[in-house]
Amino acid sequence: MPAGNTLSTNLFKPEIVKPMLSGAIDNKLKLTKLFKVDNSLSLQDGAVVKVAKYGTIADAVVVAEGAAIPVEQLTHTVVSMQARKIGNGVGITDEAVGRGQGDPVKEAILQIASSINRTIEKSAFECVYKGINIQRIKNDTTAVPISYNGIVDMVGLLNEEDTTEKVLIIHPAQYTQLLKDPNFVDKSKYGGNVLMDGEIGMIAGCRVVRNNNVVLGTAQNITTLTNLKTDCYGTILIALAPIELGVENHPLTLVLERDTYIETERDAQKQITNIYGSKTYGVYVSNDTKVVLGNFKK
Repeated sequence: MPAGNTLSTNLFKPEIVKPMLSGAIDNKLKLTKLFKVDNSLSLQDGAVVKVAKYGTIADAVVVAEGAAIPVEQLTHTVVSMQARKIGNGVGITDEAVGRGQGDPVKEAILQIASSINRTIEKSAFECVYKGINIQRIKNDTTAVPISYNGIVDMVGLLNEEDTTEKVLIIHPAQYTQLLKDPNFVDKSKYGGNVLMDGEIGMIAGCRVVRNNNVVLGTAQNITTLTNLKTDCYGTILIALAPIELGVENHPLTLVLERDTYIETERDAQKQITNIYGSKTYGVYVSNDTKVVLGNFKK
């Protein structure tokens, strides 16, 4: 057993704090079921990464005996994704470590991870709100509040042949509107058999999740979030594509740099230790056929 006094530097070892922070980031993302998480790239802040999205070849044709089988070209489009470095920090006094309730160090790590996760999820919504490849948008000439009929129209825009699990992401303010709809089924009515964290119920075959990152369109933000409409909530419907031939065909892809960077800084004069955490990431719509945006009146 090591002899001597326990110093603050013993409590803030980066090799201990780093895996705690990295694990909290990976495990606390609310919408992980909607993402394909790619940890294979080494990202540089500000770099524009080009990602290939493959098209679909035509249906197979009848081939006579001895005839040549047609050959098609495998096509793809290129989607650009900008890498972004984000971070936050927390300062902890020696008194807080010694006298604070609970575990201030662990709490600081969880708070930094939560801060990073909120920014990542916000970026996922933004890439739908301003994505030029989002073609399935429900825009009525006269926008109306969210309803069963409006959600059915969104589902119809998916043009599905096979029924898939679908997640409808609404703003918390829209929840009261859905509660008044007789077609809404609270999760308690189907035994709490939920697909993902935060699920509150179902309507039109869609599992409903509330999220504060759903944006209300304003005269100011629609200049950049160009798929939104003024005074409308940008409600998002996502179909969870099945795994085909071992390939995950997620509607959204989250690229996380392998390393989570953690630094500690000691201010001996003030007896404070600062913990800094950062992550470089990128997010893009990888399968736009599985994403529908609905602009519903607030």
